[in-house]
Formats: sequence, C-alpha cells, structure tokens
Amino acid sequence: MTPYEHEQNDARAAGGRPSFWERIRRAFAPKMAVWLITPAGRDDEVLYAAHTKKAAFLAAHALVFRHFFPHYSAWLPLHGHGDPDGSDMRGYGIESDAWREYLEANIDAADAYLSTLEVRRALYDRRAFAAMVRVMCGAAPLGLNFETDEEIECWLSAAEAAIAEGKEGEGEGEEKPSTPLDKKAKKGHNGGGKKKRAGAKRGSGRSAKKGGPAKKAPGSKKGGPNGN
Repeated sequence: MTPYEHEQNDARAAGGRPSFWERIRRAFAPKMAVWLITPAGRDDEVLYAAHTKKAAFLAAHALVFRHFFPHYSAWLPLHGHGDPDGSDMRGYGIESDAWREYLEANIDAADAYLSTLEVRRALYDRRAFAAMVRVMCGAAPLGLNFETDEEIECWLSAAEAAIAEGKEGEGEGEEKPSTPLDKKAKKGHNGGGKKKRAGAKRGSGRSAKKGGPAKKAPGSKKGGPNGN
C-alpha cells in the first residue's frame, strides 16, 4: 500500500477529514487559475468563465451589451443609426462607434448593471478539474474517495430528474425507451424486481432537483472579489 493510500485510510478513519500531510500535499499541488464572472456577493452561480483576467473583463463588457441589446436596438434608429425599423444590426456591434455613443448616453445604467457582477479568480488542481470533466460528461460516481460531494450531488439530481421524467411518461400512457438508469431505479422501487400487487398505489417519489451550468464548479478554491 502506498503512503497516499495510507493517508486516505487514516482520513476515512478520522471521519473523512484529510490528514495534515494530505492537506499540505493539496496546498502545494500545481494549480491553474481561471477567471469567473458571478453575480455580486455570490459564488453558487457562474455567468461566464475566462482563461485570463483581460478576457474576463471583455466578457463582462459583452454581458453589458447583451443586457442592454433590446433597448440599444430601439435606440439606434432614433439617433440616426441603422434602418428605421431597427432590423439591420450589421456594423453596430460591441466594437462600433454607435455602441460607444450609447454607453456614454447611458453610463449610469451601465454602471448600475456592472455593479451586479463580480470578477473572481478561481484555482483548480487536477483533482478538481477531473471532477468537472466527469460532471460535464455525465460520468456516474464509482464511490471512490477522491470524488467530490458536488459531482455526486449533480449526478443524483440528474438521476432523480430522469426517474421523474420516466414516471410522467408512464402516467400519460406513452411508451418511452428504457435506459439502464430507468431499469435500475424501477428495480429498486419495486423491491428487487418483484411485480407489484394488483391495484397497488404507485408512489410519487421525490421531486427532482433543478441543476444546470449555473451550479458552483466542484472543488474550486476562489480568490477574493475582483481577482484579489
């Protein structure tokens, strides 16, 4: 057994908390930094991720453009830009003089929206990065001690959603293709695959949790606001 495996066993024996040497190993493990744009004061939702701080600020500018686009497209023809109906937006993008003119005319509103955003630096080691890849690929957890709580929660949420969707299809009397996950869930629900008694009431099951790209990335270690 390797020293690392000994440390993992000691951690499990201590109630799951990593040993002192394991915490040192993680602290000095090579990490990569990415820059996240989140709602101000929150780290449970990611609006965008960039590979450099400069790219993150460019993305924040693009978020401002997207936020104000409906008003901007109506503003253009009223100030001598574009077609009278505002249908032709070619040449009026984020790098255009028209957009800069719009920002100058609506600087307070743009600043108010920017104040709702925050640029953060997040550090990921290879363990956290691998966990994110497993989440994105939908890989089922195998019960290994390096799997993160976040990825297990994401997978359980997806499994519950799949089960709930299957039950809704059964209620409508429609035949839907079964997946291995559906068969496994039904087997567990029916007590090991035994047939249900005639007239037995079907259980409702737990409601599915909502998950998505807005979830907190697993295993991230975020720096202070605005990259500090």
